Amino acid sequence: MRARLLLAILFALLAAPHDAQAAFIRGSGKDLEICLSGEVLDADGRPATDVEIACRLNHNSRELLIVKPVVEGNRFEVWIPVNRVRWYSMSLKASSKQNDHVAYRQLAASGLRQAAIERLSLTLRPPTREVKISVIHNGQPAPGAMVKADVGYGVDLETRANDQGIAQLHLLPDQEFSYLTAWTDDFRMGGFSFNRDPPRDPNASEYVIELSKCRDQSMRFVDEQGAPVAGLPFIIQMATPPPNYNYLGTNEHSHLKTDASGEVVYRWFPDWEKHYFYADLETDDWVRDGDPETTGNVTVFKVKKARPRKSITGQITSTTSLGGFWVELSSFQGEQKRMSDMVWAFSDLDGHFTVDVLPDAHYCVFALDSQWVSNMTDLVPYDSASDHITPPQVEISAGQEVKIAVTVGAERRPYPNLGILLRRYHDYTWQEGNARKHGTGGPQMYVKTDEAGMATCHAPPGKLELNVYTPHWRTQESVEVRAGEPMTVELHRDSDEKRLVKGHIVLPAHSDQKFRDVVVQIGSIDGIYNDKLTVNCSEDGQFSGELFGSQVGIFAATADGKLAAGVHVKDLDAPIEVPLVPTIPFQGQILGDRKPLIGQVVHCVVRIEGEQGGRSPFAKLLDVKQLETRTDEQGNYTFYGMPANLDLLVYTASIDGVKENEYLFHKRFTPLHSLTRTVSKLQTSPIKVSDQPLAERFRNTLRDCAATGYRPLVVFYSGTARAAEFANDQFVDHDKNNDVYDFMQVVTSAVDMTAEDAAFVKEHDFKLPPPGHVTVYAFDSQGQPTGSLDVDVAAAEAAQAAAAFVKERAPKRADAQQKWNEAFAEAKRSHRRVLARVSQRYCGPCFKLARWLKDEEELLAKDFVLLKIDDYHDENGRGVAERLTRGSRHGIPFFGIFDEDEKLLVDSAGPTGNIGYPGSVEGQAHLRKMLLESRRNLSDSDVDALIGGLLK
Repeated sequence: MRARLLLAILFALLAAPHDAQAAFIRGSGKDLEICLSGEVLDADGRPATDVEIACRLNHNSRELLIVKPVVEGNRFEVWIPVNRVRWYSMSLKASSKQNDHVAYRQLAASGLRQAAIERLSLTLRPPTREVKISVIHNGQPAPGAMVKADVGYGVDLETRANDQGIAQLHLLPDQEFSYLTAWTDDFRMGGFSFNRDPPRDPNASEYVIELSKCRDQSMRFVDEQGAPVAGLPFIIQMATPPPNYNYLGTNEHSHLKTDASGEVVYRWFPDWEKHYFYADLETDDWVRDGDPETTGNVTVFKVKKARPRKSITGQITSTTSLGGFWVELSSFQGEQKRMSDMVWAFSDLDGHFTVDVLPDAHYCVFALDSQWVSNMTDLVPYDSASDHITPPQVEISAGQEVKIAVTVGAERRPYPNLGILLRRYHDYTWQEGNARKHGTGGPQMYVKTDEAGMATCHAPPGKLELNVYTPHWRTQESVEVRAGEPMTVELHRDSDEKRLVKGHIVLPAHSDQKFRDVVVQIGSIDGIYNDKLTVNCSEDGQFSGELFGSQVGIFAATADGKLAAGVHVKDLDAPIEVPLVPTIPFQGQILGDRKPLIGQVVHCVVRIEGEQGGRSPFAKLLDVKQLETRTDEQGNYTFYGMPANLDLLVYTASIDGVKENEYLFHKRFTPLHSLTRTVSKLQTSPIKVSDQPLAERFRNTLRDCAATGYRPLVVFYSGTARAAEFANDQFVDHDKNNDVYDFMQVVTSAVDMTAEDAAFVKEHDFKLPPPGHVTVYAFDSQGQPTGSLDVDVAAAEAAQAAAAFVKERAPKRADAQQKWNEAFAEAKRSHRRVLARVSQRYCGPCFKLARWLKDEEELLAKDFVLLKIDDYHDENGRGVAERLTRGSRHGIPFFGIFDEDEKLLVDSAGPTGNIGYPGSVEGQAHLRKMLLESRRNLSDSDVDALIGGLLK
């Protein structure tokens, strides 16, 4: 009787206003708990009987299971220790002991508070969606294989394949797969993710998992001194190699722990030629330190001790109750390279929340809740030098309700059970050493449409971005939320039905190839859909297949690769013909510091590109071949079997460690390219010492600065390694000193100068630095001196002095919007067009284009006002640049010609893509077209002269 009374009081309090929070929040800090409670109903709406309730919190791949008995019939309560582990989602499962009826409720951290305030209702339903999964190996069934399906929020379903290698799974109608994984006890494994290429339909009724034979892979974990790390728990995450990175998923064999020697043997390692894998550490005591190194069947992972953190307590302020809000702090200054640091906690009844932050890291701070909104701030919570704590303050307020309607098809049917990612952005800067860094943070959360295709969220006034990501369809919409103005946003999918693509192959006359040897790849390239398939030809050369998309790329090739062709099809209802032609070789050479690079791995991607222009959620291209080779003793390499008139992307790993890849060739490949080798020159040192005389280097730099507006820096270092490193870090490396972006550097050693260089130094009265020093001279963009600095690199304040010198002489950051307004005001006044370009500092083709514009400015001024937008560095640069690019990715430089009323007349996206600096025949032809279409005063001979200027 007493238990019933207490339960009645609990549910009465849960139905009370928000000030009854104390009923479902207790404790503080790591001991804070929030109570979820509710009821379980049968499918007919009546109270269920004889049910079980399970609750699971998910932290990476670690799980905290909490099971509470049902209290008083169909009512339940579960106290969640919300701050004990850093979990990312949770799920409640109700199941009947009498039949297979189940109910799930998935919650992200942002939805927990409201779920605790509202009484949950779980309705049991029978699984009605039947899915057949065929598990095969080498084309044969794999009987008895285990199959695991991840349906999101940590909900896993497992079953075993029958004697025919077929597994049956039964799902609720609204459940969708995230991963499918299969394995056998005799060390075979396979699987795939639904959000990776190749795309798969998560709502299909049949799937095939191809198993791979596995082998033993030894894994060794060592610390920074190379000593073994014993007892380290981790999960091995295994995927196919780039570019798809298709993850297999995990099972109980993926959970490992090192022995006393810091080693473990993973026996389900696929026996592929190439892999992508990493160790997901299941401890907060260690972090990964760089990439693993694999030699044969042994992989060595480097780890380091996690940095000590500082516990800080922040405060929620609000007109509503303060408890149960989820607060996140995120920083780009994580402990691991290219990894952010994210910490979060729930607030207690007094609005306090406690998080453990990295000392001296700059965090973006906000709260997330399904009903309330917060401000966004950024700060350094703990400064170790001064031992100063800045507690985060988060203001909670009521948001504006935004309704989201998602429809599909011409009749605009409701789109149910669709996840929508909501984002708000907070741009901020922080200091990292001597460099000023820029980043974007802010809250993001998911909502899901109901059966009527509707979802609701709450947002503060300002920009709200809505994103839909599915394997086949994506869309994005940005809206401006205004206080007191309810709004409904519609997201529409044109079609959820696949299109039939059919055509026929044409073989060259007198070819002895057979149609049955031709394989056809078909992929959507309209930018709206992502779908692809591979089909074979019939005996008479016909092929067909169904996929999503209104425009497709089709690539056909014979098995021996001697014949191939690719086409871009815009009209799927018209007859499709693919005439195969002989393939040809692509030849190249790579030089590093004028010497052949030997044994350098070179990659080639063959692709069909769709129509560029306009914002698109998917790339408008189909990658049809991916090849790899190595350079020989002369730095030469050759890719054989290249189809003509398709786009090639050829790249290799960077050899200086600054960038990941160096792109060697990216354009339409024609038979002309096969006649000569494409020579690429790579730089291997951070400070490039040119063979040109110092006077010539200075003269060329002045010319470039006059054309671009950047400022020269002449830097002398004493010749020691430390001085050279200091010169690079403080005056050249943009990653270490953001202010050097506005300068062009002439860097040279003060030791062993030629007589010609010494004469130049004397002429300009430059003072060379003594040993251990760096001397720098600054100029404005027209070459007038603005100051000099000599610094002892060993001095305690050396870095600060260098940073201050550069910062004081850097120009004021330009405002792209102001430059835009001024350019069009001048165009209206002088009745001219505006030739606007998107350009950046570290872009070779941008400088080549700038030189041409400077050299030809007298002719160009007849018709054009020149405007340069730096989308990376200018204030408002990104937004203004999109007026040229219209949201598409073209590379830089990209330019367009506008009339005086800001109407785009023509841009540099030519038939073969963005012409950038028009150095090729195709680029020059498109530039001529641009000039002829937009000119008013230029004569034909003027246009000829402008094109001729490119050949100087």
